Amino acid sequence: MHDAITDLYAYVLLLDGEWHRLGVRLEELAGSGSTMAECSTLVQSRADIAEEVAALRATIATLRAEAEDGLTPAEDGARPGPLD
Repeated sequence: MHDAITDLYAYVLLLDGEWHRLGVRLEELAGSGSTMAECSTLVQSRADIAEEVAALRATIATLRAEAEDGLTPAEDGARPGPLD
């Protein structure tokens, strides 16, 4: 489970970087008098990324809480237990 949490953190960092990159691009476009269509596309992309990051952070929080409670994958339903 810890590997999954680490992978999610890495993905959130990647998305945060993209969110910031789009913000810089928006600032550049605002200074250059670009079209509203270009800007609105970037604004929508940033909003989508922010929504995804929020969902991922909630998932990470849930997984961390389960890991701290000591649940194993078999106990949390991630894989079946023994077939005895």
